[in-house]
Amino acid sequence: MIILGLQDNHSASVCLLVDGEVVAVAEEERYTRIKMDSGFPKNAIDDLREKYPDEFNKIDRVAVACIYQSYNDFATKRYPKFKIKDFLVEEKRYWLPILNGVKALFLS
Repeated sequence: MIILGLQDNHSASVCLLVDGEVVAVAEEERYTRIKMDSGFPKNAIDDLREKYPDEFNKIDRVAVACIYQSYNDFATKRYPKFKIKDFLVEEKRYWLPILNGVKALFLS
């Protein structure tokens, strides 16, 4: 059985397993040069597809490591690109209203 494992949160990565053995692993940051890069690991997948074409043509299952990732995290690449100021704005406009039982303000 061939399984492609995906992790799309911070430190996005991909893993290729053949019959329970790890054949290859690649992190997206290796290709983008962005420490702890997040989101769909397209570059890592493309690299493994190029190096292991026979296995990629016979993938039985795709396993995704996270159950839920918010669209904001996915779209903004929050972890590798946010500065301290961005986290403070997020805390004020998003988390504090939620913690106080109020609908969060739109992050801009």
